[in-house]
Amino acid sequence: MDNVVIYSASWCVPCQTAKQWFDSKGISYVEKQVDSDDPSIIKEFTEAGYMATPTIIINDQVIVGHSPKKYQKALAM
Repeated sequence: MDNVVIYSASWCVPCQTAKQWFDSKGISYVEKQVDSDDPSIIKEFTEAGYMATPTIIINDQVIVGHSPKKYQKALAM
């Protein structure tokens, strides 16, 4: 089972598109919204050095932006 985390923002259109891609493939993920009221998510996001949404981590591989080809490669599809 692959470990997928999506750092997103509620206003981010590429974030929505990325989540739709994972949903359409039946791939589960943990979503962490960086514009939420949860300071621990914001701290985690910034301390890791991430600066853009979506930032997607698949099995420790970081992918910034919506890129199905990169997702497939990271998931070994």
